[in-house]
Amino acid sequence: MLKTRIAGVVAAVALIGVGTVAYAAIPGADGVVHGCYNKGGLLQDKGAVRVVDEGEQCRSTETAMTWNQKGATGATGQTGATGPKGDTGPAGPAGFSDGYMQATADHNGIALVGYQPVKVAELSLPAGSYMVFGKVGLLNSDWNNKTAECKLSTGDIVVVVMGALSTTDTQPVSLQDMVTLQSPGTITLNCATTDGYAFHGKLSAIKVSEAHTQ
Repeated sequence: MLKTRIAGVVAAVALIGVGTVAYAAIPGADGVVHGCYNKGGLLQDKGAVRVVDEGEQCRSTETAMTWNQKGATGATGQTGATGPKGDTGPAGPAGFSDGYMQATADHNGIALVGYQPVKVAELSLPAGSYMVFGKVGLLNSDWNNKTAECKLSTGDIVVVVMGALSTTDTQPVSLQDMVTLQSPGTITLNCATTDGYAFHGKLSAIKVSEAHTQ
């Protein structure tokens, strides 16, 4: 009966010991592993190493030793060779490149008589394709209702009806067109009516890669 109790006590102590080892701080908070190296001696197993908890003292027959759980960072390896370049795709189409505008416009008024076309604006351009824009203001100079027309030399034409004499307001006219010039040329804006004036005639153009009409 006594032997049985002693065996139970020994087993309980062994379990407590196992539990202590299971909760030991290995490695320590700083990542260092602590151990004890047996120096050898009477009935000693020389060279045996045991891992201990941080702060635990080695026995008199042992020498304390430590090592890091994680080794030092190795040197950076050499950079690999650059891979082959991919094929270069074709160049995209050219975008808008230049804009042109007539420097000045006639603010004093150009007389329009007998329904004969009169140049009221012009713009010189180098060879290329263009979006062309024109504007002018028309004034009726008598008491009769009448028609008037303005035309770009590229083809666009606008016809308007002007009412009786007005000494304050001009009727605005705007035109637009597309043109491709094979060589440098001049675009003109011409207007005509039986008796009136044209004011502020002006032309502008934007160069494009290609001109398309639909």
